[in-house]
Amino acid sequence: MSRVGLGLGSLLVLLAATMSAFGLKLLSKSAILLNNRNTSFYEISKVTYANAAVVLDAAVAIKCFGVSISYLVVIGDLMPEITKTVFPSAVDSLYSDKNFWITIGILLISPISFFKKLDSLKYTSTLALVAVFYLVSIVVGFALIWPEGMPKSGWIKFENIVWFRFGNGMEVAKLGPVFVFAFTCHQNIFAVHNELYKNTKKRMAHVINLSISSAFVIYQTIGILGYLSYGESLNSNIITMYPKNSFVTFGQFAITILVLLSFPLQCHPCRQSLDKVLDGIAILYSGDAESGDNTIKKGEISPLKFNLMTLSILVFAYIVAISVKDLSSVSATGSTTICYILPGILFNKMCWIIEKEPIQVQSESAALLQDDQSQNQQHSQEVVSCNANEFHQNFGFKIGNVGNKVERYFGLLLSLFGFFFMILSVSVQLFAGQSVGH
Repeated sequence: MSRVGLGLGSLLVLLAATMSAFGLKLLSKSAILLNNRNTSFYEISKVTYANAAVVLDAAVAIKCFGVSISYLVVIGDLMPEITKTVFPSAVDSLYSDKNFWITIGILLISPISFFKKLDSLKYTSTLALVAVFYLVSIVVGFALIWPEGMPKSGWIKFENIVWFRFGNGMEVAKLGPVFVFAFTCHQNIFAVHNELYKNTKKRMAHVINLSISSAFVIYQTIGILGYLSYGESLNSNIITMYPKNSFVTFGQFAITILVLLSFPLQCHPCRQSLDKVLDGIAILYSGDAESGDNTIKKGEISPLKFNLMTLSILVFAYIVAISVKDLSSVSATGSTTICYILPGILFNKMCWIIEKEPIQVQSESAALLQDDQSQNQQHSQEVVSCNANEFHQNFGFKIGNVGNKVERYFGLLLSLFGFFFMILSVSVQLFAGQSVGH
């Protein structure tokens, strides 16, 4: 907020939330059109852009892997500071070493990283949400109660508020990926679709709206109250600006818990995408497309392969985390690709193919389901007999109606914006030497 102004910062948060929600809805509708409980980026791209299917999943895997590393780096940065606050005598000890805490973090998070379903992470995710609300309560409480140690002038005066700061546009470009990353959860949307009971269009829309709107409220609350409390002196980590006491120290620890428990939410889609990439590479070198297709259709990973991939992600994430400091180049491209670029182009191509060749596409969808339960097989065969004008009876919307066409046009605009934004962000980072966040 302090770098772009209160008004512009609030608008950018709103814009990022709106665009991310729209991208999630396009991916959700693409999954509904595929009519498959094993939906993934790979399966959708196999129908839409078959030759690029492995490349798209590789992009998802790299993005999730990069973010998971950044979480470990954050843990390594935060825990030594917390240790120094709680135990001042431990300044030069092992407990003030970044790599020590990264090692502890990876050991703590390893067991739950082996969970196969997102649903298995609901308890750890609940704990992470408790940490979030604790942080929000600190920001709100300090802004309203104003304890000793806060700026004596009180809230910034209205006439001193900077509402919009554009500068030469570079500041917005530098901070843009931060806003994108704040609402990036698109890598898990297909897992939610696959595991959600009665995953209708309405229920998926409810999940998306609830997730994005709650994140929007939290970000705006912290950003606005933080700016009103500290004005232009506000830095990127507001919790470090508050007076040192047990509540604030525990707040720093809550951030560590939040980041730590977010690691499996990146490991899960990374593993799923990595599995598709490895299958695609195996098919490419063996030339046995039929065998590869059977593996993909089942949507299952053998226990040995699952454990090896998870272990590899953990080990390599740890090695990179203790070796590097800046992963912003991964974030500037990965988050933008998943949030903005892929949703628009995948949904548009899916609708276009169904309009032109509905029988062929749905036959492939039916083939993907041949190993599922007989009820799903029957439903898939019924869909095969539908044409484009009757699709709404099965999916809740018509492919060719006006509202859907508007969505498709805006989806293309979202993708075009994503390409432009990604190029701009990477260029700013390379030529301006500025880290743009994850």
